[in-house]
Amino acid sequence: SVPPPTPLSASNNVLNRNGLWLSSDDDTPSLKQQKLRRAIALREYAEQLMADNGGFLTVDQQQEIRRKARAIVTGRWWR
Repeated sequence: SVPPPTPLSASNNVLNRNGLWLSSDDDTPSLKQQKLRRAIALREYAEQLMADNGGFLTVDQQQEIRRKARAIVTGRWWR
């Protein structure tokens, strides 16, 4: 289960579970919300992959998750 998102008005920056900044002072509130939604979706995806694989991610899955996380942080969305 995923906890409800932290209101972005509480902070200019949102730190995810791994310590990556998801937003910066230059991000608009809507962009911050979009990044947060994408980060939560990515976490859910990773959790599902782990559940399907006995609690582990393969090396390829780890690389995919890292690539997608970088895309969220940089604003370059994946397809």
